[in-house]
Amino acid sequence: MEKFTEIVGMINGWVWGPWLLILLVGTHVFMTIRTGVIQRKLGLGIKLSVTKDKESTGDVSQFAALTTALASTIGTGNIVGVGTAIALGGPGALLWMWLTGVFGIATKYAESLIAVKYRVKDDKGMIIGGAMFALISTLNSQLASGTKPLLQGAADGWFPKQFAYIHPKFKTPMVLLGLFYILGFLPIVFEFDIGEVANVVLVIGNAFNLFLFYLTVRLPKVVPQEWEKSKFKISTPALYAFSIIGAICSLITVVLMLSSATPRIFITNMVMLAVIVGYCLLRKKTGKVHMEISYEEA
Repeated sequence: MEKFTEIVGMINGWVWGPWLLILLVGTHVFMTIRTGVIQRKLGLGIKLSVTKDKESTGDVSQFAALTTALASTIGTGNIVGVGTAIALGGPGALLWMWLTGVFGIATKYAESLIAVKYRVKDDKGMIIGGAMFALISTLNSQLASGTKPLLQGAADGWFPKQFAYIHPKFKTPMVLLGLFYILGFLPIVFEFDIGEVANVVLVIGNAFNLFLFYLTVRLPKVVPQEWEKSKFKISTPALYAFSIIGAICSLITVVLMLSSATPRIFITNMVMLAVIVGYCLLRKKTGKVHMEISYEEA
């Protein structure tokens, strides 16, 4: 745990430094420009927040939403923060806090707008939303797609069907997410060296990429109709070229990581690769694997 605490302290010292200030103020300025200086409509926003609109949809009134947001935002942290800023930086710190707050109105507006835009209704008609719903609904749902390959693998028979269990209410793969949490927690409990964990992850990941690049060049032959419909279709020479370059880069990464690894890590990588390959071969021989061709419109 001492090593973990040291790593967290190092990350904390790096994050809570000039980079965070640049990121926050830069985001505020960018949002101000992007929204056309939304601060100029502050008066209108206050008026709409305290005016009841009978035709609007939602579970609470505008004023109730305003008071709830203020109650969750303003507290002892603000009071202590202002006092600490004055104690460390002098009265001049207030000026920078005011300026940051004025520009931060645009960021808060963008956050609230996105939360409303991407909110959804559950089975009971209740409106739910927030940052996670916005992230899941945007960025090509990258945060929600981490379990998709494993779910498809379970559907094809590579893993037990229990792996693909979806919670009926929350629509989340509980078993897979639980395994992810356990795997992420084990290195902390057993105090694994972060360099060793990174080495294993990189070797296994890039070894898998080699197999993935091989499958990529076979796409036009295995699924010709889906390949023709794909928006990411490229010419066959270009597909071969990109796949070969990617495979070479992955191979170099594997060789470099293995050459610099300790004997224990080298053996760990070899054992894990052997276990993965052996499991796939044995699972294939059981006759439980029945792969289906799936295609998603981009």
